[in-house]
Amino acid sequence: MTRCDAVEPATIEKLVAEVRAIAPGVEIAQTIHAPLELLNGRESANVATLRGMPVAVGGSRERGVVAAASYEARRFGVRSAMPSVTAKRQCPDLIFVKPRFEVYKAVSQQIREIFAEHTPIIERCRWTRLTST
Repeated sequence: MTRCDAVEPATIEKLVAEVRAIAPGVEIAQTIHAPLELLNGRESANVATLRGMPVAVGGSRERGVVAAASYEARRFGVRSAMPSVTAKRQCPDLIFVKPRFEVYKAVSQQIREIFAEHTPIIERCRWTRLTST
């Protein structure tokens, strides 16, 4: 499985041209994946007093779960859906903040509206992260 965070438009145009040269008439679709789960961690980490610190959104109690983690927390192996106890063990300085679901819902709606201006085909999905050992 190959993961590509960003592809330059010129590269996409070149790939499309190469595919059309090999297989004329083939319909080519482009997909935009907007990983909004990162919004949780970024939004919380943007609080000036928490910037640059390991932050997790979620419950910090024994039965809590990490909803999202800042890049600083991810360096310690903290991941979404991880039990909060495990996250704290892996990153002792981890700071938990409460989720702000109303903010995430509003931003998600704004993003869907932007997409809808360009295409009627919008699919909401939940990705499961696959890792290889």
